[in-house]
Amino acid sequence: MNNEKRSEEDKFKIEHVEEKLTGESETWLRNFCATNDCPSYEYVMEAVTSEENSGRRYGDEDYGWTKDGEYLHFNGSDAHGEIPQEFWDHVEKVTGKRIRTRPAYFSCSC
Repeated sequence: MNNEKRSEEDKFKIEHVEEKLTGESETWLRNFCATNDCPSYEYVMEAVTSEENSGRRYGDEDYGWTKDGEYLHFNGSDAHGEIPQEFWDHVEKVTGKRIRTRPAYFSCSC
């Protein structure tokens, strides 16, 4: 009984730490998106967690993203600058997924 109770307490502590880290990583990513030349947090997260490139068309405008090992490219949205490796570490903490393609730069079609 004592070991069972301790195990549940340890599990609770681990979950609490994981929730705290996830929250801190989301805050870091939101701040990064707000202070760098890139689309919104929601749009960036959709792009970086997608397994495929996206092509969206609204009227005469092309939107969406492509990514490779060097660039995360956005059509129809301003995006310039370096993507630090720390960015990808935070993405993995927030999503709980391993991100294999980690572009080093943002780019756009503007």
